Amino acid sequence: MSKLTGPKLLELIRKVEKRGAIESAHRIRQYINSIFRYAFQAHRIETNPTPHSEALTSPTRGKFASNTDPKGVGSLMRAIRGYDGAQVVRMALRLAPLLFVRPGELRAAEWTEVDLDAVARSSSASSRTPTVTRSAPCTTRPTISRSANS
Repeated sequence: MSKLTGPKLLELIRKVEKRGAIESAHRIRQYINSIFRYAFQAHRIETNPTPHSEALTSPTRGKFASNTDPKGVGSLMRAIRGYDGAQVVRMALRLAPLLFVRPGELRAAEWTEVDLDAVARSSSASSRTPTVTRSAPCTTRPTISRSANS
C-alpha cells in the first residue's frame, strides 16, 4: 500500500473517467479513500494518498423525466392502462396519477392516510418532517376499492 501514490491513483481513476463513467470514478475514489483511511487509522501507512474529489470531473446533474404535454399525459395513461405485469405494480401505476404522489410515498402509503369521503390523502409518516401533516386532494374520478382485482 505504501507504494501507491496520489498521482498513480489519480491516473487510475482518470482512466475510468475517460470511459465516460464519471459517477463510477467518484465511487471508486470513495472506496479507495475508505481503504486508505482504515490503513492510516491502523497505523499501516503514514498518509492517505487518495486524490481529493475536486481533482475529478464533476458529474452533471440530468433532468428528471416530466410529462407536461396534455397529449403526452394521455399516451402515458393509455400505457398505464395497457400494462400487463404484476398486479401490485399495475395497481401502483393506476394509483399514482390519482393520488399525485412520488413512487416512494406511494410505496410507503397506508390506507389509513386515504380519506375516500373527503377525497383527500393526509400524510405525516411519509413526510420528511414528521411534525408536519400534509393533506393533498385526490381526484374525484373513480373510487378505489381496497380489494380491487383488476
